Parts: sequence; structure tokens; C-alpha cells
Amino acid sequence: MSRNKLNLLCILIFGFSCLAFSFLPVKKIQFNNISLKAEVASEPQDRERGLMFRDSLNEDEGMLFIFKTPQVCYFWMKNMRFPIDIIWLSEDKEILGLNQNLLPCNDLCDSISSKKPVKFVLEVNAGFIQRHMVKIGDQLKF
Repeated sequence: MSRNKLNLLCILIFGFSCLAFSFLPVKKIQFNNISLKAEVASEPQDRERGLMFRDSLNEDEGMLFIFKTPQVCYFWMKNMRFPIDIIWLSEDKEILGLNQNLLPCNDLCDSISSKKPVKFVLEVNAGFIQRHMVKIGDQLKF
């Protein structure tokens, strides 16, 4: 195989892997007169990768993690490139817990867990909870 064909093949493989990485289903989430577009991470590999290696989120974007059954969930900030807030949600989409301004880490990373079993977890930009006065007990729609 010529060098040019090999280079083209590498570029195509890289391009397709980037497409697979970035196209998750999107859900519209609404609460407290706020509307977000959240990528849905419902498969184990998507939940594991989460927002790792991304440079940012727009203010009206987030990532929604969906679990098959309510459970105590553990998250960490490994390989993150920006701080986030985490919103922990019950099966009926009520906010059960909030973690604010979680900073990225690369090596020894502490995990953050829900205090109660949750079915959904929403990650948004750091400061979102404070800017929008999000509180425990708020109900989300999606």
C-alpha cells in the first residue's frame, strides 16, 4: 500500500472514530424556565467516557446519564478539561442532590457519589446550579 493511501486510510479511521464519539442521542430537558440540550449516555461505554477529553460545553448543553435501575452512582473528574456541576435525579426526575464546581483531575482522582439511589445524572457547566438557582426538590421534564 502506498504511503498516500495509508495516510488517507488513517485519516478516515480517525474521522469515523471521532464521529462515533460525538454523536449521542440528544434530549431536551426543561425545569425552572430553563431549557437544555443534553447528550444521552445510556450505554455503559458512553457513561464511562462521559465528558472526558472534551474542551467545553455550551451554556445550554449538558450530558444526561441514564441507568437501568436506581442505584448509588460514583463519578470522577478523570481526564476532564473543564469544571462541572452534577445534578442527581430520582426515577421520577426530582433533584435529590447537587455537587458544584467539580474540578478536573488527571492522576489520583477522588470519586463523587450520590447520597441516595438515582436513575439519572445530569452534568452541566460549573456555575450552572448557582446561576439558575437550582435546588433539591426541583422537578425536571424530559
